[in-house]
Amino acid sequence: MFWTGVAVVVVGGLIFFSERPGDADEQVASVADSLEFSAVPESDDASLRDAADPALAGTYESGLLPAASTPGRTFELTLNNDDTAVFTADYQNGQGSVVEAGSWEAADGVVTVTLDTRRGYPITEPLVYSFEAADDGSLSLIKYDRSRWGDMGLTLKPVAE
Repeated sequence: MFWTGVAVVVVGGLIFFSERPGDADEQVASVADSLEFSAVPESDDASLRDAADPALAGTYESGLLPAASTPGRTFELTLNNDDTAVFTADYQNGQGSVVEAGSWEAADGVVTVTLDTRRGYPITEPLVYSFEAADDGSLSLIKYDRSRWGDMGLTLKPVAE
C-alpha cells in the first residue's frame, strides 16, 4: 500500500497521523499541553538500584568437574567492578574455551549474572544465572537446569589474587 499526503508524528511512543498534515501537528500539540513531566530524584538507597557489590568483584573458578564425553570441564567467572561479567567454560576437548560475557548485579546475597554474548557475538536469548554468595566467599548456582549442570550443580570458589 502506498500512501501520499499523510502526516505521521510520533511523540513519547504515541503515533499521530492524518491525511491533512496540519491535523497531526494539532493532535500532538493538544496531547503535549496535557502532559506533565517531573524529574525523578536519584536514590541513595542501594536496595533501589541495580548495582554490583564491589566486595563480590573478582574471579571465581570451579576446578575440574566430570563431563560425559570429555576428560572433564572447568568454569571461571569474573565479576568486574564496572558491573561486567565474563564466564569461561573449558570442556577439555582441545577446541578452546567458550567465553560468554554480560553483566552482573547483587542483592540480598544473590548474584545474578546475565550473559548476552558468546565468543563475541550476541546471544538470541540471554542466559541468566543466579548464584548464592556463601560466607566462605564461594558462589553456588541456584535454580539450575540439572540436564546441564547435573545433580551437583556448580560451585565456584574465589581465586586468590
